[in-house]
Amino acid sequence: MMTPRLNLCAATAIVSLCLTACGGQTNSPDKSAFSAPPPNQAQGAPVSFNGARNKYRITLNGTSVSVIDTTGAEPARTANLTDKLSFTDVSVDLSLSAVLAQSTETQLRSLIELYIAFFNRVPDAEGMHYWLQQMLDGKSLSQVADSFYAAGKLYPDLTGYSDSLSNAEFVKILYKNVLGRSGSSAPTVTEIDYWANDIQSGRQSRSSVVIAMLASARSLVNDPSVGWVTRLLNNKINVGRFLSIEQGLSYLNPNDNISKSIATAALITADDTEQALLGLPVEDSAFSLSKTVPSMPSLNSVTAGNASLTLNFSAPARNGGSPITSYNATCSVNGIATTKSGSLSPIVLTGLSNGSSYSCSIKALNNQGESDASNALTGTPTNSSSSFKLTSSAGVDGAAMAADYTCDGTGSSIPLSWTNAPSGTKEFALLMTTLPGDGTTKWNWVLYNIPATTTSLSKDSFGVGVTGVGSDGPIAAYQAPCSQGPGAKVYTLTLYALSSSPTLPSSGAITGSVIRDAIANITLASANINLSFTRTAMTGSSAACVMVRNSLNASNTGYASVSCDANYAYVSSLGIANHTMMNGITATNLQVPTVQKFNGAYGWKIPLNPAVVATTTSAVDGPIGVAINGVPIFNPCKQGGCQNGDTKVLGELDICNGHAGRADDYHYHAAPTCVMAAKPSSYWDTHPVGWALDGFAIYGYNNADGKVAPRDSICGGNTDTVSNGPGGYAYHVTDASPYVLSCFRGTPSPDLANQSSKYSPMRQPPVTPFTVSNMTLSTDPSDGYAVLQFTSAKTFVTNEVGNDSYTNLAGTYKIRYKTLSGADLAAALAVTKNVGKSMCWAFQFQNASGTTTQPNITYCR
Repeated sequence: MMTPRLNLCAATAIVSLCLTACGGQTNSPDKSAFSAPPPNQAQGAPVSFNGARNKYRITLNGTSVSVIDTTGAEPARTANLTDKLSFTDVSVDLSLSAVLAQSTETQLRSLIELYIAFFNRVPDAEGMHYWLQQMLDGKSLSQVADSFYAAGKLYPDLTGYSDSLSNAEFVKILYKNVLGRSGSSAPTVTEIDYWANDIQSGRQSRSSVVIAMLASARSLVNDPSVGWVTRLLNNKINVGRFLSIEQGLSYLNPNDNISKSIATAALITADDTEQALLGLPVEDSAFSLSKTVPSMPSLNSVTAGNASLTLNFSAPARNGGSPITSYNATCSVNGIATTKSGSLSPIVLTGLSNGSSYSCSIKALNNQGESDASNALTGTPTNSSSSFKLTSSAGVDGAAMAADYTCDGTGSSIPLSWTNAPSGTKEFALLMTTLPGDGTTKWNWVLYNIPATTTSLSKDSFGVGVTGVGSDGPIAAYQAPCSQGPGAKVYTLTLYALSSSPTLPSSGAITGSVIRDAIANITLASANINLSFTRTAMTGSSAACVMVRNSLNASNTGYASVSCDANYAYVSSLGIANHTMMNGITATNLQVPTVQKFNGAYGWKIPLNPAVVATTTSAVDGPIGVAINGVPIFNPCKQGGCQNGDTKVLGELDICNGHAGRADDYHYHAAPTCVMAAKPSSYWDTHPVGWALDGFAIYGYNNADGKVAPRDSICGGNTDTVSNGPGGYAYHVTDASPYVLSCFRGTPSPDLANQSSKYSPMRQPPVTPFTVSNMTLSTDPSDGYAVLQFTSAKTFVTNEVGNDSYTNLAGTYKIRYKTLSGADLAAALAVTKNVGKSMCWAFQFQNASGTTTQPNITYCR
């Protein structure tokens, strides 16, 4: 929790600002603080163009500019630096350059900060022009702040300000705008009262509190727990600087200036400005009305060595209009700083003290000066004779890895081993990153809560630790490298030894940047290895592979990824849907849905070049394909063949036509209706809902023309023309058995014959299938356990290990189960019978009143 900051008016650097904030009030609020400023008298007549700003290239030529229509629709034109360029979406205030030449960096930054603090918006060029001129004419920052607040009260619906606004409510708005604290990170009553009491007592005005809180935000830059506050503020400043000062942009009317600049600010996070920048109406990033210092770079990792620290970092999002000339890396301990310059990442600082914890950051330099410091990370140099070391059978440090670990192969995760973890290690975290051509950090693998007893991860590691979301989300999985640019790309795998478990947000995706920030202050040591890959065959980008990948991207009921070699698409998933599961089943053997190892080389193999063959292959039982959400599709028969019954007819399927099988695996036996419900029914006429194991696509009920799909007497498909799938043959779902297909018209992948190797049952079926009612699967919010609840009208007998039995009278029961992690998982895997396994679940069996009906037990696979 952030504690209240000291009264910053006592700080010498801002005493004058705090004092003068008490004066400078005006009786006629100036709306230009929030919307459009008065016309700039020095500005020439607008030079109008017929297209949007991003269709033109602007080049500075001394005291004039040339404007070229990149589409060729208009001839090149010249304008003076006193003119305003008017496009169909925005204007460019060229006359701002004269004011910028007279303004200091402090004035520019302070003014942008006021826009952020009062309105949580980035400034437009015309507003900056007006207020910079006011400051050059003698108006103080405090007086400008007073004008901003007065203007904000004229727009209460947008700002929340009004004459009746309490001091406490005003402070809450500032915490949100300046410090990014709202919702779960909202300020405490104590924090609010600190500032509100200052205003109430007259020690500060509302405007001076804004200035003081901005100073407080800047002071947090090296705080490992709340340094994100400074990064968020700096990122908003950098985007505001780019839009208004570098590009000179304003929208064409006050409403757009307000609403669009607020929307831009809302896209900025402590770790990312890219989404905000992509939304701006300009692609001509080479143009800059005024050259400035770069935006701050991003420090990705600090790796310890013998008396040394290696800093890996990403280039800043903006270079300020001038090339980056160098970077300054600084690591400090006890007030003593060690700095080293370099032109590229990484930078290695040597001569450090082993065993001392250093706080490190990076600054970028161009010919205008030095950027703000990056986020701070800690590192502790360690004697190399006992150093923490990470290795891989995929290659030595700096070697090229095989295509199998990328989207041009099976997409398998990289095998790793490590030694000499520091004493006191409670768990590990792993981050795999690369730096694409745009200089941003891309996260390929995010893995945390790795037990301290772990010393390796196998190829296609499964169940060890918790997987976060990489940059190609939303799937929480290893995201195989699949660079789009030419040449070799270097992938850095960094393993962190942690002194405790990281504190993570209770909601939202756990991304690489979230883990990086959460472990910054609990990292005992880190070790890394760099592996490279150059795409040559590009099988992961083949037309057939992209067709499968695009179909998977349409799912919002579970997520799968795909990598491709020359022959197969490997569909990787956990085999779990995020739609309702198990609800409505009336006959069951009490298996439950759990995640499965369908990743990398264990993914579902879908032939990329299917062809109709003369001899069909039967589909007696087991998997026949995979839905686009990564959940397998089985034929309708019970295990052993259709003579044992149709699962749908027997009532063994839920409302989505799925259930849990003998490996506690979830799969469909008929049309995956809940997957299809997420789109209009006509969508599935032309888009696959799944893929059969022979490589042909599975569509909805109709052909591409919207008519009910005919089914031939061979395998139940047809040869009609399809979209978004391979030609030659296609399957369509129906509501009549066999629901999808009766045989394979093409040659199935090895997964059909080897289906038993895809599953690893962790227990015997606990009961012979029997009749139930009111079955539901939910999550207990109090402890995270999944709860399978059902009612039986008759007595039934269950078992836990096969040779025991438990008699249960008629009534309602609950099977509660939960995936183990951390110390609980380590303890379970230490049991002799679980050697060689990687994932465990705790099971509890209760009746409706919560009474235990059979012993709790842990199952592992």
